[in-house]
Amino acid sequence: MKHTLKLSVNTAEGAILRIIGLVERRGFSLVRIDAASAGDDGQLDMELDVVSPERSIDVLMRQLEKLFDVATVLLLQSDTYQLEIKESRAC
Repeated sequence: MKHTLKLSVNTAEGAILRIIGLVERRGFSLVRIDAASAGDDGQLDMELDVVSPERSIDVLMRQLEKLFDVATVLLLQSDTYQLEIKESRAC
């Protein structure tokens, strides 16, 4: 399953590394990261695309919310990929 998360993060030294490390330790593969300054208040808006076939996104979201530098976590999109198996009818 592919999920898109939006995070609001306080810009602190090592904050992005802590987020990336947590995502990988929870069994998710990080596909895309977009980050932009949210203004002069020291906030960073991040979008993460993560993929995991068997892990629940709820666990990752709760863990991210517990990080000191993360202010908010929102699930923007969740796609389910289905593996399509075609049968071959060879004679």
